[in-house]
Amino acid sequence: DLGLPHCWSEPFTYERCCLAGGDPDCWDHEHQPEVCCHYVQPKTCQRDCLQWDTWRNWLPLLTRWRVKSQSTQDSVLVALFGLLGITNAFYVEFGINDHDNAIQSNSRFLYESTVWMDACDQQFGPRQEFWSLEKGSGTVPKRWHGLLLDVKHSNPGINLHKEEVTWRSVVQIFRKYNVPLEPDYVSIDIDSCDLWVFFALTEVYRPRVLTVEYNAAYPLSNATVADCLRDPPRGSISVLKGGASLASLFLAARERGYIVVWLTCYLDVFLVREDLLCEGQGPRSLRDLEFFGECAGQRVQTEPFAADWNLDFAEWLQQHGRLPF
Repeated sequence: DLGLPHCWSEPFTYERCCLAGGDPDCWDHEHQPEVCCHYVQPKTCQRDCLQWDTWRNWLPLLTRWRVKSQSTQDSVLVALFGLLGITNAFYVEFGINDHDNAIQSNSRFLYESTVWMDACDQQFGPRQEFWSLEKGSGTVPKRWHGLLLDVKHSNPGINLHKEEVTWRSVVQIFRKYNVPLEPDYVSIDIDSCDLWVFFALTEVYRPRVLTVEYNAAYPLSNATVADCLRDPPRGSISVLKGGASLASLFLAARERGYIVVWLTCYLDVFLVREDLLCEGQGPRSLRDLEFFGECAGQRVQTEPFAADWNLDFAEWLQQHGRLPF
């Protein structure tokens, strides 16, 4: 169903405000049609595989919006989980710019929303700190909950912890904070070694959905990634700011069993674990990513990146394929 639930109270209903052109009297500075009318209520648990053709044809028809995210990640995540369903409602996000309110956070809108699980989710067992079973109702009220990590900030009030997340440390950090092996969502945005953190993490942990920052300055044919396997000169972390091209992330995702399903232009790649898509569906080659147009990496490079600190990920995969732990 469409419509953000907490937007509606009599006499303002989804039907009155959103259908047949809508009623302009519905809207004020706190309630806008871009958010209220185009929210997709998440399913309570996964019942079907994700149909790629349905997803890619349906999402562009929706008005994409943001509440807490940097761009339209909020709306894409809500739509995606509306189709995939939710299991443990657990998220992990790296790189929180605002340690007080988690503004420009991909997980904050999920955290502030209430989702309802039905009996199909009881396999995860009751954890009283997150939900309680309503006797006889067959429903389990549960909120999204999770872990925030940042190299500079901490705030116990939002479960934000100060940690330096690298490809060497990410698995140990997840274990330290008892992250489920298959969290519903992980957001990786560290402005440098995102691909390598993803590659190390998904060797052990298997999130259902991830967003990973990419660099659209590289053309789609270019599998360049920052060489985070070497330690940069002291005080020169900026040499790694080139991050990862879309092509390199596509190859890393394919190697780990993930499929690129969407892009937030010039910011994030949305990845879904391959077993959650209907068999054989989704982009299977770089050519398939041309569907995303200029977001796929047609933008002209606007800043120089240190070529000595880049490598070709396709070549690295062919020659090595495993991280040097």
